[in-house]
Amino acid sequence: MGIRHIQRHNIWKPEDGYNMNYTTQQWMDRWDDQREIKNLMGKYAHCLILNWERRIFNMLWAQDADSVSLGFNHGRYEGAGAIKAYYQAVHDRSGLIASILQEKFPRQLGSKAEEEIHGVGVLRIRPLYCPVIEISQDGDSAKGLWCCQGAHADVYKYGPSSSWTFGYYIAEFVKQNSEWRILKLHCVDDIDSRCGFSWGKPVPQLQNLPGFEALSDSKIPEPNNKRPLREHYSPTRPFTGAPAIPDAWCAGAKVDDPELQRVIDIEAIKNIMYYRSYYIANDDRAGELRDLWVTGKDRKETASFGRNWGWYVGLDSIRSYYVDAHDKSLEDLKKATGASGVNQGCVYSHPATTGIVELAADGATAKGMWYAIAQETAVKIDGTADARWYLEKIAVDFVKEGDDWKIWHLVIASDLNCEAGEDYSRQPVYVDWEKDPVKREFGTPDIKQLIHDSTFNWWDDSPPPPEPYESFSDELSYGPEGWKNPKIRHLRAKEGGRYK
Repeated sequence: MGIRHIQRHNIWKPEDGYNMNYTTQQWMDRWDDQREIKNLMGKYAHCLILNWERRIFNMLWAQDADSVSLGFNHGRYEGAGAIKAYYQAVHDRSGLIASILQEKFPRQLGSKAEEEIHGVGVLRIRPLYCPVIEISQDGDSAKGLWCCQGAHADVYKYGPSSSWTFGYYIAEFVKQNSEWRILKLHCVDDIDSRCGFSWGKPVPQLQNLPGFEALSDSKIPEPNNKRPLREHYSPTRPFTGAPAIPDAWCAGAKVDDPELQRVIDIEAIKNIMYYRSYYIANDDRAGELRDLWVTGKDRKETASFGRNWGWYVGLDSIRSYYVDAHDKSLEDLKKATGASGVNQGCVYSHPATTGIVELAADGATAKGMWYAIAQETAVKIDGTADARWYLEKIAVDFVKEGDDWKIWHLVIASDLNCEAGEDYSRQPVYVDWEKDPVKREFGTPDIKQLIHDSTFNWWDDSPPPPEPYESFSDELSYGPEGWKNPKIRHLRAKEGGRYK
């Protein structure tokens, strides 16, 4: 099966024909399968950190499979021979870098053996977030999607350099001898930009350095399939959303065992937030409200969307802010820049990480909290782009409607936003909120309330992390009905009292 790239996705429902009549043991086996697949990809990421390229193929990839492929933005290495040659070239290049640095730093490295210094100067950090895994009905194959937001330090002919990366890992897996193995893996980036600079503006070129000339001749072999998989971001790139989202292995599952049902429900809730990250990447806010939020009449009226300064209440009001006003701003941006399409030169990444999920004892509702180190980039009239970091915690109340979990109340508590390339420690302590881009975008909420004061970065615990609970009540809500003044911490200077 091929790996598809699309921008829209409707969440699968059981009535679409997927077999849900598994025994309790079969459900447990499927839970184990997705856990093992997550571990497999975790091992892959750690192999990159450890510069274990020569070990990766035999450790993690499908053996004796003609259809294996490893893809990047510029093409695919198809077949075991091409993939092994790629990994060997990366290994050899790391060895060359180590020998150059050994010569440059004889006191620190001169006495060390080749195997001791292999990988010095190179650090490939490719952590994986938001896993959505689909396991085939027969349990012998699977596919998965991850966000990958990382950093890459390397050495070039102009010396050491480091980059931020934002992208995706798209994978297909096969079970061989009861062990999951990678069959296809596409590692594609939207952003690969030198640290200390904005990826929305031209980055100055570096001059070659003496002693690093050998790296000019150190070449990684070209892919044997040169058909590009994804264009890197630029302010002129047409809008490119997330790759196709797999159908989560546990979507809509209902089992007779109550303890197993709780395990599956918690996984389904996590998947809702991972789906939400991909809907944001697609800028499909209308689809998010349609597919992920509550649908019952009463709950639609009490649904809420909050940021630091208050809440919009009711799905119609949320849609007016979150979808309609946003779409209008994009149309205005298109006209102002003369772009050929809406969202040209824009890219969005809000991966939900560091999750906490508390499922109510009665199994009818749940509460969760996540953190996102996010970025949004929008084209500007001058042809560059405004690229910004957004650091935010996300607090959510979920409710079960039939067999499906839905978002009911959501709060995004922003800790920090700043332009990419800025030293955010140099931002003023007292930010003028009226000039804050998040505050301006949020508009005038239905209920005004300072929910989270980011002045001192985490000096409050609002919204608070979820704790175990029996059943939902208004006082536990992340909506306005549950608002309480936060527990104030670490205010020795007696400042920051903007709560009322």
